[in-house]
Amino acid sequence: MRVELAKLHERLGATMLYVTHDQAEAMTLGEKIIILNRGSIQQAGKPGDIYHRPANTFVAGFVGQPQMNLFEGRLNESGSVLNAGGFEIDLPAALLDLGGAYRRAPVTVGIRPEDLVSCGPREAWFSGTADFVEDLGSDRFVHLSCRNLRLVARLPARFPIQRGDPVNLRADFERVHLFHKNQRLR
Repeated sequence: MRVELAKLHERLGATMLYVTHDQAEAMTLGEKIIILNRGSIQQAGKPGDIYHRPANTFVAGFVGQPQMNLFEGRLNESGSVLNAGGFEIDLPAALLDLGGAYRRAPVTVGIRPEDLVSCGPREAWFSGTADFVEDLGSDRFVHLSCRNLRLVARLPARFPIQRGDPVNLRADFERVHLFHKNQRLR
């Protein structure tokens, strides 16, 4: 259906308004997307912009399959360490200016499943146990218990893992989303 609609749009060369609850259709067909929540515009923009820079936690959790991992945290006194779910993550210098303005502030951290990567225990931000593995052939969605957090990681298809295995994960800081009072900080 998506391919036929895209071809129709191209053939007609007309402006089209398409309303859908299917985010994959919106991301595939839309040149500009408007995300609504209870009749209020949450964000408008190109599909890639919305996906990579969600304006708030609603958009962050709505766009993407599986959805973005969202969890609560707090910056320490100096704003240089993020405490979340029993883990401490040292923030890089690029984020220290941001952290200083939000010392001891509650923040919501967002990390997309595909942005979590396996690593050794010393480099890990999160260490836990695989609760469930969805083997989709091209990908493996690994559901993890990491102390007080429940995370989903999208790992390569041939990543050797089974239920009950230990898992160590980290992410690139450039792909970590921070929100304060549900609004995007970075």
